[in-house]
Amino acid sequence: MSVTEPLAGEGIHVVPSFTLESGMELEQVPVAYKTWGQLSATRDNVVIIRHAFTGSADVEDWSVGTPHGLREGFRPTILFCFCANVLGLPYGTASHVTMNPYTRKSYGPEFSQTTIRDDVRSESSARTH
Repeated sequence: MSVTEPLAGEGIHVVPSFTLESGMELEQVPVAYKTWGQLSATRDNVVIIRHAFTGSADVEDWSVGTPHGLREGFRPTILFCFCANVLGLPYGTASHVTMNPYTRKSYGPEFSQTTIRDDVRSESSARTH
């Protein structure tokens, strides 16, 4: 991506209340995501991209070294590509560095371990928003 191309397809969806499988309750949970392409009127051209648990939702960044990258591998000229950051990583989605709205301090080590089910639920909330 060139530096002059706008990043209009990125955002943060805030989930008002979210309970992790561990039982930890979170409020005002940010879920960062990126999108590429145009969503069709019938909403039938969506591709959900999952990323490594140590990566971010910026597919263009981490797919550069892959054989096809984002543009050829996922074809955003035809498809609408959606990728959300997983919980627990400090790339804009709730994690140990996120501020707890009650204490006004970061969660730190109190932030619970998360599961793939937690990720799917948080991603689903952002995806349908």
